[in-house]
Amino acid sequence: MKKTRIIAFLLFFTSYLILSFCMINCQNYRSKSIPYDYYYLQYQSIYYFNHQDQSTSLLLSIPETYEILKMTLSPSQKTFAFTVKKDSQTILFFADADGSNMRRITQGLWLQFSWSPTNDQLCYIKMEENASYLYLLSEFSSNPELVTQADFFEWSPHGLYICLIQKYEQHTESFILRNDNTGLRFISHDKFLGWSSDGQFMYYYHELDDDNYLQVVQYDGTLWDTFHLNQPQQIKFRNSPTTNATFFHINKDSMPQVMAYYPHEKKWELPSDQSLMNFFSSPFGAEKWELYIESVETIQKLILFSNQVEQDLLQGEYIEFISFSPDEMQLICSNKTASHQTVYYVNPKDKMMELVGSAEQVGQIAWHPDSTRFAIHLDQALLLFSMEKNIIVKLMDNASFISWKKI
Repeated sequence: MKKTRIIAFLLFFTSYLILSFCMINCQNYRSKSIPYDYYYLQYQSIYYFNHQDQSTSLLLSIPETYEILKMTLSPSQKTFAFTVKKDSQTILFFADADGSNMRRITQGLWLQFSWSPTNDQLCYIKMEENASYLYLLSEFSSNPELVTQADFFEWSPHGLYICLIQKYEQHTESFILRNDNTGLRFISHDKFLGWSSDGQFMYYYHELDDDNYLQVVQYDGTLWDTFHLNQPQQIKFRNSPTTNATFFHINKDSMPQVMAYYPHEKKWELPSDQSLMNFFSSPFGAEKWELYIESVETIQKLILFSNQVEQDLLQGEYIEFISFSPDEMQLICSNKTASHQTVYYVNPKDKMMELVGSAEQVGQIAWHPDSTRFAIHLDQALLLFSMEKNIIVKLMDNASFISWKKI
């Protein structure tokens, strides 16, 4: 009898330890779950939303005498940078992420700014008298460094370099600069299009009366590759970070052409079907599918090709890919007519959903880093869509999204 009691006690004690261990691990798992907190701007105030307790905190109210032009949060998420308009001046402010320590940085007749994609630096151009100048600034400093005269700039994706443009009446000049304000050097007189996804190459468009071509230039200024064109009216492109490809969209005589370029291999790929106006394919390692827009006489079709089968998803006058998720497995597209446009969420693997049936204006789209949800600004309303719950929620009117809280 005593032996039986001892065995029962040991079984009970062992079960208690196992249950406690599981509860602790479940709590740890929940504590490590991905947060969906975010910052947003409504009217003249910055708010922070905590998804766990569904609470909203007011961080900073900006005086109504200022017209807010642009609001951003630094990559470290420690500093807000924003510009406001007052009288004829554009003013750049910093504020700490908790809403404290709002401070004026600079002002000018015109001002444009952008954070580095990867560090705590901010670059801005401001108009002074009859010229505009480029400055570099750390988020922890109030002393900008003057670089040189410039009219436009773009950070490289890794934040190590800045391409800056000087515009003149008859030509432009493109330069490259290290992020420590050293190594300024001339690159090209041609039109700067943008960076490759890894920041190793820059794309330029060379235009002459009888000779037009794309130039691929390494970040040190070395010519890497060229591709001859035939006087296109418009060139646009997007980078695919998962494949390191760049997709060029070239419009000539209202006949768009799309092609993929792999800069490290100097490889160009043109689709066999020249009626394709855009295409989007699954990244490496994923189940194979292709999503493309095809022009058929006076209409356009959105077609999914998967498992050797073509499926028409959508028809319309003008279909456009608007935004791609970070994992490049989902996208947002629109179908425009003369009177309105319909906005859709598309997951080529399993679903397509209409987000809004009659949108006048599609604004900012902010994907969560894990690609499970996004915020979208449609017709003065801020909406939040969750793919996990398959729901879209209208958050508020007259508001704009600032940033997701980083993991």
